Amino acid sequence: MSKKWRVVLVLSLILNLLIIYVAYKALDYRSHVNFYLHKYIDAVNEIARLDVYAGENRLLQSDTTINNRVVFFGTQVIHGWDVAQSFPEYEAINRGVDGQRAAGLILRMRSDVIDLSPEAVLIQISSYNFRAHNGSDEILNYTLELLNMAACHNIFPIAATVITPGKEILDTNEEIIAGEYKIRDTIEVFNNRLKEYCRQNGYSIADFDSILADTDGYMDDNLAATAIAPNDSGYVLMTLQTRQILENMKKR
Repeated sequence: MSKKWRVVLVLSLILNLLIIYVAYKALDYRSHVNFYLHKYIDAVNEIARLDVYAGENRLLQSDTTINNRVVFFGTQVIHGWDVAQSFPEYEAINRGVDGQRAAGLILRMRSDVIDLSPEAVLIQISSYNFRAHNGSDEILNYTLELLNMAACHNIFPIAATVITPGKEILDTNEEIIAGEYKIRDTIEVFNNRLKEYCRQNGYSIADFDSILADTDGYMDDNLAATAIAPNDSGYVLMTLQTRQILENMKKR
């Protein structure tokens, strides 16, 4: 074999080895990308809980507003509310997820509210979302974003105040997570800022905290099922206030 062809053969072998190496690295890189992509998807799904109502949502999706359809959107307090029984005059849809953090509501706002094209949505976040590491500013921003998203999609937004836990839990857990963090004071600040924002922007607000409070500002034991959630009597008061807001909406 001539020297020329030996050089061509060597270069060909080197090129083939290079191609194999690049292909191997590409597959290895792809496997790493897929690994972290799956981790990201799993993390998002864990926070958003898009799976909870996915099947029901597919049957309810609409491109146009459904009159009298009201979505109740939130966490533990909403989850425990039998809205279908409480509001028989409306197509009341419960989209509460027990134990969900407020950030997850942003991720499922489209699938659980916007895509259902309700006439109105009530948004309520439970008190366990308040912790020293996120505070009221972060949760308020989430809440305001949810209200504005609804309004931008021609959905009548109703904000609901956070219900202050019962006195017993605050007596034993007043300092949550760190130092001097006071959950009751933080909730009061949050509720006042939320009510002021709604007043300035023309949004309706259901002040559940006030109607369920005892004389000291804690959730009344007679209206509480747990330290942070109302009982049937509490839900009756919440229903009456919400119904009045919805009736006023109809008059606009």
